[in-house]
This record gives sequence, C-alpha cells and structure tokens, in this order.
Amino acid sequence: MILVTVRILAQCFENKNFNGDGDGTPRWSPKMTHEFLIDNVDSYTVMYAKDLESVLSGLVQAESNDYNKFEYLSHEVIYIQPSELSSNSLEQAIINQHDIK
Repeated sequence: MILVTVRILAQCFENKNFNGDGDGTPRWSPKMTHEFLIDNVDSYTVMYAKDLESVLSGLVQAESNDYNKFEYLSHEVIYIQPSELSSNSLEQAIINQHDIK
C-alpha cells in the first residue's frame, strides 16, 4: 500500500450579508482560492474511486458555513512530497531579472 496526499483546490466565497444587513439572504462574493489537504490516503482507493471529483466536491461543500462557502475546483494526488525552494532564492532571481541593486 502506498500512502498519498490529496490536495483539493476550492473557490472560497464570503457571505457579504453575514451580519444580517438587508433581508438576511446570503450574498456570496468570490474571495480567494482555498487549499484542502488529506494526508495518508491509500493510493488504490483514490485511483479506483468511481467518481472521485464528486466525493471531493461533497467533502469541500461540507466545510462551508454561514460565513464561507467552498466550491470544488480541482484536485491533485501527490505521491512524493514537493521540494521546497527558499524565499531568498525567489527574491534574488527577481532582483537579478530586473537588475535591481
């Protein structure tokens, strides 16, 4: 058995009418993307799921509340943990690209 991580990307909406202004009807406004991680999942379970997107969509929706609503966008199955790069290397590359001293 190989354990994997499932990364889910969701659209996060904010309820602009949360404080009860107006008629109380939720007014959802897209704000940002939100990432959900599920660690230690059996790779065979994920690979052979009948409709994985539907399952993940339901899990993401279940995390919604009166203030935030989440909608599934995409997912990725991660077999190997990503390599990290330092923020210094990014900043230096940007500085070098623009010849900033």
